[in-house]
Formats: sequence, C-alpha cells, structure tokens
Amino acid sequence: MLTSVVRIVDDEESVRDSRRFLLELEGFQVAVFDSAESFLERDDAKRPGCLVLDLRMPGMSGLELQQEMNVRGYALPIIFLTGNGDIDM
Repeated sequence: MLTSVVRIVDDEESVRDSRRFLLELEGFQVAVFDSAESFLERDDAKRPGCLVLDLRMPGMSGLELQQEMNVRGYALPIIFLTGNGDIDM
C-alpha cells in the first residue's frame, strides 16, 4: 500500500521549506516542487494524498496546473494558497 503524501508547489523556497517543516512536524510525508512544470515531471501520480498549490508562479500558474491535471485525469485534492489574490480567483 502506498503512503499518502502532501505535495507542495511554490516558487518561493522559504515558503516551501516552512510548510514542509510544519507538515513533517505533524507526521505527514511531504514532497516539494519549485514549479508546476517540475511537479508534472517528477510527481508520482499513483501516490495518494493532496496538493498545496500556490496560485501565482512564474511559468505555469496554479490554475493552469489544475487545468493540466484535469486534462491528464490526475484527480488529486488541491488546497490553493496565495499571497496576492483577488475575488475572481
């Protein structure tokens, strides 16, 4: 049986590291990615878990990543976070 993993995708290293630290402190297994593209290249889609996703990143945005995941049939719960959001998001 595969262990669940919390995936964190954020372009800011300090944000990734602090979220990873807090989640690992609570006993979660965590994988971090510095971009949406690296997530798509390196993540194991077979592993259960969830995704903590920054909305605004250089290159592919969090919303664009969600769309690509839908196209690929990648059904993973997503928690969106951003420091710069608006109502339309």
